[in-house]
Amino acid sequence: MLVMFSGESVQALQLQRYPDITSFLHSFAKRNKFSEAALRQLFSKVVLRPELVSAMQKPAEGMAWERYRKIFVNSANLKRGHRFTVKYARTLQRAEKKYGVDRYIIAAIIGVETRFGQHLGKNRTLDALTTLAFLYPRRSRFFRSELEHFLLLTQEQKLDPLQLRGSYAGAIGIPQFMPSSYRKYAVDLDGDGKRNLMQYADAIGSVAHYLQVHGWQQGKNVAVPAVLTSSATTQKWLARKLKTVTTVAILQRSGIRGIKNERPDRLVGLVELVSGNRKEYRLAFENFFVITRYNRSWLYAAAVTDLAQALRFNSLHSAKKPG
Repeated sequence: MLVMFSGESVQALQLQRYPDITSFLHSFAKRNKFSEAALRQLFSKVVLRPELVSAMQKPAEGMAWERYRKIFVNSANLKRGHRFTVKYARTLQRAEKKYGVDRYIIAAIIGVETRFGQHLGKNRTLDALTTLAFLYPRRSRFFRSELEHFLLLTQEQKLDPLQLRGSYAGAIGIPQFMPSSYRKYAVDLDGDGKRNLMQYADAIGSVAHYLQVHGWQQGKNVAVPAVLTSSATTQKWLARKLKTVTTVAILQRSGIRGIKNERPDRLVGLVELVSGNRKEYRLAFENFFVITRYNRSWLYAAAVTDLAQALRFNSLHSAKKPG
Protein backbone atom coordinates (compact mmCIF):
# COMPACT_ATOMS: atom_id res chain seq x y z
CA MET A 1 0.00 0.00 0.00
CA LEU A 2 1.13 3.51 -0.81
CA VAL A 3 0.87 5.94 2.07
CA MET A 4 -1.84 8.56 1.85
CA PHE A 5 -0.95 11.74 -0.01
CA SER A 6 -2.52 15.16 -0.10
CA GLY A 7 -4.93 16.38 -2.71
CA GLU A 8 -2.72 19.32 -3.63
CA SER A 9 -4.08 21.04 -6.70
CA VAL A 10 -1.47 21.07 -9.48
CA GLN A 11 -1.45 20.75 -13.22
CA ALA A 12 -2.03 17.07 -13.96
CA LEU A 13 0.70 15.04 -15.65
CA GLN A 14 -0.79 13.31 -18.67
CA LEU A 15 0.70 9.87 -18.23
CA GLN A 16 -0.43 8.70 -21.66
CA ARG A 17 2.10 11.10 -23.16
CA TYR A 18 4.97 9.46 -21.27
CA PRO A 19 5.05 5.71 -21.89
CA ASP A 20 8.44 5.43 -20.19
CA ILE A 21 6.91 6.76 -16.96
CA THR A 22 3.93 4.38 -17.13
CA SER A 23 6.33 1.51 -17.81
CA PHE A 24 8.40 2.54 -14.79
CA LEU A 25 5.31 2.63 -12.57
CA HIS A 26 4.16 -0.79 -13.76
CA SER A 27 7.57 -2.35 -13.13
CA PHE A 28 8.04 -0.64 -9.77
CA ALA A 29 4.56 -1.63 -8.55
CA LYS A 30 5.12 -5.25 -9.52
CA ARG A 31 8.56 -5.51 -7.89
CA ASN A 32 7.62 -3.73 -4.68
CA LYS A 33 3.99 -4.80 -4.23
CA PHE A 34 2.62 -1.29 -4.61
CA SER A 35 -0.79 -0.52 -6.03
CA GLU A 36 -0.23 0.56 -9.63
CA ALA A 37 -3.53 2.44 -9.57
CA ALA A 38 -2.39 4.41 -6.51
CA LEU A 39 0.92 5.17 -8.19
CA ARG A 40 -0.85 6.41 -11.31
CA GLN A 41 -3.04 8.63 -9.18
CA LEU A 42 0.00 9.98 -7.39
CA PHE A 43 1.96 10.64 -10.57
CA SER A 44 -0.99 12.37 -12.20
CA LYS A 45 -0.19 15.17 -9.74
CA VAL A 46 3.47 15.42 -10.74
CA VAL A 47 4.65 18.58 -12.46
CA LEU A 48 7.62 18.08 -14.79
CA ARG A 49 10.17 20.88 -14.36
CA PRO A 50 12.53 21.14 -17.39
CA GLU A 51 14.32 24.10 -15.77
CA LEU A 52 15.74 21.67 -13.21
CA VAL A 53 17.64 19.93 -16.00
CA SER A 54 19.25 23.27 -16.84
CA ALA A 55 20.19 23.73 -13.18
CA MET A 56 21.85 20.32 -13.16
CA GLN A 57 23.99 21.38 -16.11
CA LYS A 58 25.23 24.52 -14.32
CA PRO A 59 26.38 23.36 -10.87
CA ALA A 60 28.03 25.79 -8.47
CA GLU A 61 31.07 23.51 -8.46
CA GLY A 62 31.91 24.89 -11.91
CA MET A 63 32.73 28.29 -10.39
CA ALA A 64 36.14 29.76 -9.70
CA TRP A 65 37.36 28.73 -6.25
CA GLU A 66 37.39 32.22 -4.70
CA ARG A 67 33.80 32.91 -5.76
CA TYR A 68 32.62 29.46 -4.68
CA ARG A 69 34.27 29.79 -1.26
CA LYS A 70 32.62 33.13 -0.57
CA ILE A 71 29.17 31.57 -0.96
CA PHE A 72 29.75 29.46 2.15
CA VAL A 73 32.60 31.02 4.11
CA ASN A 74 31.29 34.50 4.82
CA SER A 75 30.33 36.55 7.86
CA ALA A 76 26.61 35.73 7.69
CA ASN A 77 27.21 31.99 7.51
CA LEU A 78 29.81 32.15 10.26
CA LYS A 79 27.29 33.87 12.53
CA ARG A 80 24.73 31.18 11.75
CA GLY A 81 27.38 28.55 12.32
CA HIS A 82 28.40 29.95 15.68
CA ARG A 83 24.78 29.95 16.88
CA PHE A 84 24.38 26.41 15.54
CA THR A 85 27.49 25.02 17.24
CA VAL A 86 26.51 26.64 20.55
CA LYS A 87 22.88 25.52 20.44
CA TYR A 88 23.68 21.96 19.40
CA ALA A 89 27.02 21.61 21.20
CA ARG A 90 25.99 18.53 23.16
CA THR A 91 24.48 16.86 20.12
CA LEU A 92 27.60 17.52 18.05
CA GLN A 93 29.80 16.18 20.86
CA ARG A 94 27.62 13.09 21.13
CA ALA A 95 27.85 12.43 17.39
CA GLU A 96 31.61 12.99 17.44
CA LYS A 97 32.02 10.51 20.29
CA LYS A 98 29.75 7.88 18.75
CA TYR A 99 31.03 8.04 15.16
CA GLY A 100 34.54 9.46 15.56
CA VAL A 101 33.94 12.37 13.17
CA ASP A 102 35.08 15.90 13.98
CA ARG A 103 32.11 17.96 15.21
CA TYR A 104 33.13 21.01 13.20
CA ILE A 105 33.25 19.01 9.97
CA ILE A 106 29.72 17.75 10.72
CA ALA A 107 28.55 21.32 11.34
CA ALA A 108 30.32 22.65 8.25
CA ILE A 109 28.65 20.13 5.95
CA ILE A 110 25.26 21.21 7.27
CA GLY A 111 26.38 24.82 6.86
CA VAL A 112 27.34 24.31 3.23
CA GLU A 113 24.31 22.19 2.40
CA THR A 114 21.50 24.22 3.96
CA ARG A 115 23.01 27.21 5.78
CA PHE A 116 22.63 25.27 9.03
CA GLY A 117 19.10 24.14 8.26
CA GLN A 118 17.72 27.50 7.14
CA HIS A 119 17.41 26.68 3.43
CA LEU A 120 16.08 23.18 2.80
CA GLY A 121 14.97 23.81 -0.77
CA LYS A 122 11.62 24.72 -2.27
CA ASN A 123 11.36 22.13 -5.03
CA ARG A 124 8.86 19.36 -4.55
CA THR A 125 11.01 16.26 -4.39
CA LEU A 126 8.68 14.02 -6.40
CA ASP A 127 8.61 16.59 -9.22
CA ALA A 128 12.40 16.99 -9.19
CA LEU A 129 13.19 13.29 -9.22
CA THR A 130 10.61 12.47 -11.88
CA THR A 131 11.86 15.30 -14.09
CA LEU A 132 15.48 14.23 -13.84
CA ALA A 133 14.64 10.53 -14.17
CA PHE A 134 12.83 11.01 -17.49
CA LEU A 135 14.01 14.32 -18.99
CA TYR A 136 17.74 14.09 -18.22
CA PRO A 137 19.05 11.14 -20.27
CA ARG A 138 22.69 11.55 -19.22
CA ARG A 139 21.86 10.54 -15.63
CA SER A 140 18.46 8.93 -16.04
CA ARG A 141 19.54 5.60 -14.55
CA PHE A 142 20.75 7.28 -11.36
CA PHE A 143 17.63 9.39 -10.92
CA ARG A 144 15.25 6.54 -11.68
CA SER A 145 16.95 4.61 -8.92
CA GLU A 146 16.61 7.60 -6.59
CA LEU A 147 12.93 7.92 -7.53
CA GLU A 148 12.43 4.28 -6.53
CA HIS A 149 14.21 4.90 -3.23
CA PHE A 150 12.05 7.98 -2.67
CA LEU A 151 8.81 6.04 -3.12
CA LEU A 152 10.04 3.31 -0.77
CA LEU A 153 11.26 5.91 1.73
CA THR A 154 7.92 7.69 1.89
CA GLN A 155 6.19 4.38 2.52
CA GLU A 156 8.68 3.29 5.20
CA GLN A 157 8.69 6.64 6.98
CA LYS A 158 4.95 7.25 6.46
CA LEU A 159 5.62 10.51 4.65
CA ASP A 160 3.44 12.31 2.13
CA PRO A 161 5.35 12.12 -1.19
CA LEU A 162 3.66 15.31 -2.40
CA GLN A 163 4.69 17.34 0.62
CA LEU A 164 8.44 16.73 0.78
CA ARG A 165 10.53 19.53 -0.70
CA GLY A 166 14.24 19.90 -1.20
CA SER A 167 16.96 20.68 -3.73
CA TYR A 168 16.61 20.75 -7.50
CA ALA A 169 18.44 17.40 -7.55
CA GLY A 170 16.04 15.71 -5.12
CA ALA A 171 18.10 15.95 -1.92
CA ILE A 172 16.12 16.05 1.31
CA GLY A 173 16.32 17.51 4.78
CA ILE A 174 18.83 19.44 6.88
CA PRO A 175 21.82 17.45 5.57
CA GLN A 176 20.42 17.14 2.01
CA PHE A 177 20.58 13.37 1.65
CA MET A 178 19.46 11.77 -1.59
CA PRO A 179 16.69 9.22 -0.94
CA SER A 180 19.05 6.24 -1.21
CA SER A 181 21.40 7.80 1.34
CA TYR A 182 18.46 8.62 3.60
CA ARG A 183 17.40 4.98 3.60
CA LYS A 184 20.94 3.64 4.04
CA TYR A 185 22.73 6.13 6.31
CA ALA A 186 20.16 8.14 8.29
CA VAL A 187 20.21 7.37 12.03
CA ASP A 188 17.96 7.97 15.01
CA LEU A 189 20.39 9.87 17.22
CA ASP A 190 17.76 11.28 19.58
CA GLY A 191 16.22 7.84 20.20
CA ASP A 192 12.61 8.74 19.43
CA GLY A 193 12.16 5.75 17.14
CA LYS A 194 12.29 7.76 13.91
CA ARG A 195 15.05 8.69 11.48
CA ASN A 196 13.96 12.24 10.77
CA LEU A 197 16.30 14.40 8.69
CA MET A 198 14.08 17.41 9.27
CA GLN A 199 15.16 17.21 12.92
CA TYR A 200 18.58 18.48 13.98
CA ALA A 201 19.79 15.65 16.20
CA ASP A 202 19.12 12.99 13.58
CA ALA A 203 20.59 15.20 10.85
CA ILE A 204 23.80 15.70 12.84
CA GLY A 205 24.08 12.00 13.64
CA SER A 206 23.36 11.01 10.06
CA VAL A 207 26.12 13.22 8.63
CA ALA A 208 28.56 11.72 11.12
CA HIS A 209 27.42 8.18 10.32
CA TYR A 210 27.75 8.82 6.58
CA LEU A 211 31.32 10.02 6.91
CA GLN A 212 32.24 7.19 9.27
CA VAL A 213 30.92 4.56 6.87
CA HIS A 214 32.87 6.11 4.00
CA GLY A 215 36.16 5.86 5.84
CA TRP A 216 36.62 8.88 8.10
CA GLN A 217 39.82 8.55 10.14
CA GLN A 218 39.31 9.84 13.66
CA GLY A 219 41.78 12.49 14.79
CA LYS A 220 43.54 12.70 11.42
CA ASN A 221 44.16 15.84 9.37
CA VAL A 222 41.96 16.75 6.43
CA ALA A 223 44.22 19.01 4.35
CA VAL A 224 47.03 21.55 4.72
CA PRO A 225 48.33 24.30 2.42
CA ALA A 226 50.99 23.14 -0.01
CA VAL A 227 54.23 25.06 -0.39
CA LEU A 228 55.81 24.70 -3.82
CA THR A 229 59.56 25.08 -4.21
CA SER A 230 61.08 26.26 -7.48
CA SER A 231 61.65 22.65 -8.51
CA ALA A 232 58.16 21.43 -7.66
CA THR A 233 56.06 19.56 -10.20
CA THR A 234 52.30 19.55 -9.66
CA GLN A 235 50.32 18.00 -12.50
CA LYS A 236 51.68 14.51 -11.87
CA TRP A 237 50.38 14.48 -8.29
CA LEU A 238 46.93 16.01 -8.76
CA ALA A 239 44.22 13.83 -7.21
CA ARG A 240 42.04 13.85 -10.33
CA LYS A 241 40.10 10.75 -9.30
CA LEU A 242 39.34 12.18 -5.86
CA LYS A 243 41.65 9.89 -3.95
CA THR A 244 45.17 9.93 -2.55
CA VAL A 245 47.81 9.32 -5.21
CA THR A 246 51.18 9.12 -3.44
CA THR A 247 52.95 9.51 -0.09
CA VAL A 248 54.25 12.41 1.95
CA ALA A 249 57.85 11.33 1.33
CA ILE A 250 57.47 11.25 -2.46
CA LEU A 251 55.82 14.68 -2.58
CA GLN A 252 58.59 16.13 -0.45
CA ARG A 253 61.21 14.70 -2.80
CA SER A 254 59.24 16.28 -5.67
CA GLY A 255 59.68 19.75 -4.20
CA ILE A 256 56.27 20.05 -2.54
CA ARG A 257 56.30 21.11 1.11
CA GLY A 258 53.83 21.99 3.81
CA ILE A 259 53.39 18.77 5.76
CA LYS A 260 54.72 18.63 9.31
CA ASN A 261 54.62 15.83 11.87
CA GLU A 262 53.24 13.28 9.41
CA ARG A 263 54.63 9.83 8.72
CA PRO A 264 56.60 9.68 5.44
CA ASP A 265 54.36 6.83 4.21
CA ARG A 266 51.13 8.76 4.91
CA LEU A 267 48.94 8.79 1.79
CA VAL A 268 48.24 12.18 0.25
CA GLY A 269 47.03 13.85 -2.93
CA LEU A 270 47.56 17.32 -4.37
CA VAL A 271 44.49 19.52 -4.88
CA GLU A 272 44.48 22.52 -7.20
CA LEU A 273 42.00 25.36 -6.56
CA VAL A 274 41.76 27.84 -9.42
CA SER A 275 40.59 31.47 -9.26
CA GLY A 276 41.18 33.14 -12.62
CA ASN A 277 44.92 33.19 -13.20
CA ARG A 278 45.70 32.31 -9.59
CA LYS A 279 46.11 28.77 -8.32
CA GLU A 280 46.10 27.55 -4.74
CA TYR A 281 47.37 24.11 -3.80
CA ARG A 282 46.55 21.91 -0.83
CA LEU A 283 47.88 18.59 0.37
CA ALA A 284 44.80 16.47 0.94
CA PHE A 285 44.69 13.39 3.13
CA GLU A 286 42.17 10.55 3.18
CA ASN A 287 39.61 12.54 5.20
CA PHE A 288 39.47 15.22 2.51
CA PHE A 289 38.42 12.61 -0.02
CA VAL A 290 35.88 11.14 2.38
CA ILE A 291 34.18 14.55 2.27
CA THR A 292 34.07 14.32 -1.53
CA ARG A 293 31.87 11.25 -1.16
CA TYR A 294 29.21 13.72 -0.02
CA ASN A 295 29.75 15.86 -3.11
CA ARG A 296 32.33 14.78 -5.65
CA SER A 297 34.20 18.06 -5.92
CA TRP A 298 37.50 19.48 -4.70
CA LEU A 299 35.79 22.83 -4.25
CA TYR A 300 33.10 21.33 -2.03
CA ALA A 301 35.55 19.52 0.25
CA ALA A 302 37.79 22.60 0.46
CA ALA A 303 34.83 24.85 1.36
CA VAL A 304 33.70 22.40 4.05
CA THR A 305 37.24 22.26 5.43
CA ASP A 306 37.60 26.05 5.50
CA LEU A 307 34.19 26.56 7.11
CA ALA A 308 35.00 23.93 9.75
CA GLN A 309 38.30 25.66 10.56
CA ALA A 310 36.54 29.02 10.87
CA LEU A 311 33.86 27.56 13.14
CA ARG A 312 36.52 25.94 15.32
CA PHE A 313 38.44 29.22 15.56
CA ASN A 314 35.28 31.16 16.48
CA SER A 315 34.38 28.60 19.12
CA LEU A 316 37.83 28.68 20.73
CA HIS A 317 37.98 32.47 20.53
CA SER A 318 34.56 32.97 22.13
CA ALA A 319 35.40 30.46 24.87
CA LYS A 320 38.42 32.56 25.86
CA LYS A 321 36.42 35.78 26.18
CA PRO A 322 35.86 36.87 29.80
CA GLY A 323 32.36 36.67 31.23
